[in-house]
Amino acid sequence: MSYQELLEARKSRGLEIAQTNHITKNNKGWLVPSQSNGTPYIVQLSDNGDEPTCNCPDHQYRKMKCKHIFAVELTVTREIDEQGTITETKIAKVTYTQDWTAYDLAQTQQKELFMQLLRDVSSNVEQPQYTFGRPKLPLADMIFTSALKIFSTFSLR
Repeated sequence: MSYQELLEARKSRGLEIAQTNHITKNNKGWLVPSQSNGTPYIVQLSDNGDEPTCNCPDHQYRKMKCKHIFAVELTVTREIDEQGTITETKIAKVTYTQDWTAYDLAQTQQKELFMQLLRDVSSNVEQPQYTFGRPKLPLADMIFTSALKIFSTFSLR
């Protein structure tokens, strides 16, 4: 794997961390959770142009940008104007409130609603013409039970 491919792989893993985890800043630096065990690593971005640092084993061993540094860089952008003023912009993650009453109601009625919908859909399936041999089960019943098995993850024997 070339150096450029290695950096691209780390950058994509950093993007995944930035999108799925909560990255916070404290007095030591940016706390980035590990993907494997959740322990936070500390990423320090320097104000004087030095390379960023991370206390993860990968960065300590290879001395190159790790996925945690990429995650912080993708979360935080810095702009320096002509007077030397640093503007730090952090990407805010949008969160939405949850209507827990409606959620609970939907969860408790999910199976009944699914079965009604499935019955309506499968009842419109036409039965093929019986020609020879043992009569087959109605095709609508076979579709209904197959879909219900997948939905419920139980055996329907």
